Amino acid sequence: MAAAQLDYVHIPVPFDTPGESHFDAFAKAMAKAAGEPVHVHCIMNWRVSAFVYRWNRLCGMDQEKARALMHVQWDPASSEHKDAAAWAAFVNRA
Repeated sequence: MAAAQLDYVHIPVPFDTPGESHFDAFAKAMAKAAGEPVHVHCIMNWRVSAFVYRWNRLCGMDQEKARALMHVQWDPASSEHKDAAAWAAFVNRA
């Protein structure tokens, strides 16, 4: 990745316990990349959608628009996944 002049930031987030320290690391990485293309990924895209939702809100995006973007991938509030409640709470802290 370095040869391609790409930065890589690994932020391990346990699926059952997303926390503020994880979001703080994400926000720091996003701020560092300001103005540059960014690729954020997660094996299921659920963490990505929640983190990008919170980032969008932090940057001033309207809640309705930010939620609509998140819901393209996942809505933790209506998910039946066993860890969805932890993610709904994480999202609601935005």
